[in-house]
Amino acid sequence: WDAVLCDVVMPDGDGLSVYRWAHSNGHGVDRFAFITGDIFAREVREFAGDRALPVLQKPFRARDLLNFVDELLARPRTVSDDDRSRRSAPAR
Repeated sequence: WDAVLCDVVMPDGDGLSVYRWAHSNGHGVDRFAFITGDIFAREVREFAGDRALPVLQKPFRARDLLNFVDELLARPRTVSDDDRSRRSAPAR
């Protein structure tokens, strides 16, 4: 993926768990960001802050979302596209 915008609160889980899964399975998380309406939740602030993850607070305007995505995509990657394709390729 080029970037992940993940809501913190979801019906069947939470964004923090999605991030932990992606990170523990070797997926690049340098372009991972949270969207939340609960920016004052201490756990979210600490989790995102400790990992330098951007957070977009709801509600937001379309222009704010576009700017947020532009900034997210400008972040450098630590895992190359070649590494990703090798990891997802079936073993021979």
